[in-house]
Amino acid sequence: MVRASLACLVVSFAPVVASAQELKVEVLKEAAPSAVAAPIRETLGEQGFRVIQGGKPLVDIWLRQAVPASAKPSGAKGSLLYPVLTEGEVVGAARYHAEGQDYRDQVIAPGLYTMRYGLRLDDGNHANVSPYKDYFLLLPAAKDTTLPAVAAKALHKASAGASGTTHPAVLNLAIPPGPTASATAPTLTHEEMDNIWGLVVPLGLAVAGESAPQSVPLNLVIVGASAG
Repeated sequence: MVRASLACLVVSFAPVVASAQELKVEVLKEAAPSAVAAPIRETLGEQGFRVIQGGKPLVDIWLRQAVPASAKPSGAKGSLLYPVLTEGEVVGAARYHAEGQDYRDQVIAPGLYTMRYGLRLDDGNHANVSPYKDYFLLLPAAKDTTLPAVAAKALHKASAGASGTTHPAVLNLAIPPGPTASATAPTLTHEEMDNIWGLVVPLGLAVAGESAPQSVPLNLVIVGASAG
């Protein structure tokens, strides 16, 4: 479970080591695979980030260079960490080299996925999962081929194809450790109580009405599941 104490997570600028496993992150100097549909791939950064577990690649992440934003970012608002983002918008792509898990402990099979920004449903079944409603959803890249934002119902249905269940495949967004934590290099956070690992990197934004690009720190949960 993500708790308020996440704000105090320790961020290491060297490889992060846990007693039961070793995770580290490095810059991946290659573009997203050509199997990602061109309209989406063309918006992604020319390099990505590789998370390594036990000495072997676990997942590669490519983020969109500039995610459309409705206003300048000014921090969380209510139950949203990123209130300036639009539900269903493309935010990146992920390639799993080995079997992973989402934040609901669902299996994520090795393969290629797109990532879109989503919002948790207010149906009473997810109240204890996280204090915030926003997350990234994985979608099978072979079936997600257009850039425009996807409506909520269609988004959750499509994401279920990544989990192989009736529930979408969720990568939770945790509280970033600080506004400048992701300014220079990718890092990892580790919440020891629930053994949750987050990838801390900058997320580029294209703010409506602004010519200069901006960015916000992102803490994307890569390993670990909610206890709720």
